[in-house]
Amino acid sequence: MKTGHKKVLTILLLLLTTVMLSSATKSPYFSKSVVITRVYPHKLGYLVYYMANNLENKKVYLPMSLFKEQDGGERERSRLFTGYDKTYPYMAIFWKDGVFSHVKLYLKQDYKDVSWGALVDPDSHDQYFGNTDLEFDFE
Repeated sequence: MKTGHKKVLTILLLLLTTVMLSSATKSPYFSKSVVITRVYPHKLGYLVYYMANNLENKKVYLPMSLFKEQDGGERERSRLFTGYDKTYPYMAIFWKDGVFSHVKLYLKQDYKDVSWGALVDPDSHDQYFGNTDLEFDFE
């Protein structure tokens, strides 16, 4: 290939790349997926144990109100998906403009799976399901 053709091809590729990058829209959302090690259903929501970056188990209480339609569109509704996919169970956590927005739970459909648990004293956990501005510990 001649030198002149290489220069033209290089310029065209640079222009194409510039156009593609400039047309991309930046999303206000950031997400992180984490492996779930255990889920405990509760009348007020779900107690979820997930694996942090250092491979330690951390827990979060997900109130049922997160999974209902939100009045005024304050935040997107969280969702629960069940199935038999090999990647289940895991959780995708979403923040919008740096503030917690919603979660998507991907859980095994079979309640006999080892990822599902039963709380021994469910009433002792009632007080932890009131917060919808969740914070997650990944360290």
